[in-house]
Amino acid sequence: MANKKKSDKEATFIRKLCMQLTPEMVGVLYEVAMDKNEKGSSRVSAANSLLDRGWGKPKSTDEVEREASSASLMSPELERVLIDTMKVMVGQSSLMRAQGNSRAQQIIEGEYHEVKELLELSHDGHGHGDGKESTESSTNTEDKS
Repeated sequence: MANKKKSDKEATFIRKLCMQLTPEMVGVLYEVAMDKNEKGSSRVSAANSLLDRGWGKPKSTDEVEREASSASLMSPELERVLIDTMKVMVGQSSLMRAQGNSRAQQIIEGEYHEVKELLELSHDGHGHGDGKESTESSTNTEDKS
């Protein structure tokens, strides 16, 4: 236990010493980074050290991908527009069927299902809202097709 206390005290002493030397060390890094007579690799290393200490280390690819996958895939405004578009498509599909224009009806329904798929992708744990409206619209189209 005595060794643990001694090593803790030494670590604290070293940490405090390093903190006191920080301004001078930042100065050294700056001088190396700016010295055109230094090797390029030394200048880059010093510049990176300064940037990492000032701004933090850059995120890894895994961290960026995790953040991107948890971010919303679609804004609420875009989602609203797509849902409204799907509702219009339901009406157009019904109108085309009533007019006997089965080809136009098929095209509209194909487009409808693409929009529906896009909305469902946004609701796989990433999008906004609860998806009830897109489900409602999809039920209406599927009933009428």
